[in-house]
Amino acid sequence: MSTSSSSSSCAVGEISVQLNQYAQSDYVINQHRGFRLRVVAAQACGMDKEIFRYTVVRTNASTGVSEYEFSGVCTWPDLEQYPAYTADQEQDPQVVRLPYVDIVVDTEAIATEAWDTIKEEVEDLVATIAAGQTLTAGETVEISNT
Repeated sequence: MSTSSSSSSCAVGEISVQLNQYAQSDYVINQHRGFRLRVVAAQACGMDKEIFRYTVVRTNASTGVSEYEFSGVCTWPDLEQYPAYTADQEQDPQVVRLPYVDIVVDTEAIATEAWDTIKEEVEDLVATIAAGQTLTAGETVEISNT
């Protein structure tokens, strides 16, 4: 895993990510039929900020431009397995990691619920990566041809 650090204020061993939430400001219940939510991982310490997993749903054959569908917050193995910004053409399904999620849902209440879920899943991700930084000595095996 590469570890990006958008800020020089990261403490040694710190695992963190800053999330910035942006929400539609003009919304009237029963008048507007959709609500937009954008979450950006703006800074990270000791981990990548490309923590949002997208699946490639189609690629335009003539332009080569891919369309992505948000599929969730990455797990720690996802950070290791999937590339940031450009999907690996050899993987099936093709998955890419981006530093933001931008979704449109039916109501403001659903957007609020999505924001709460994203925060919980990112907290779990940070805790998991932090826990993995401390290793305990395990088994030692000597393998020899004699």
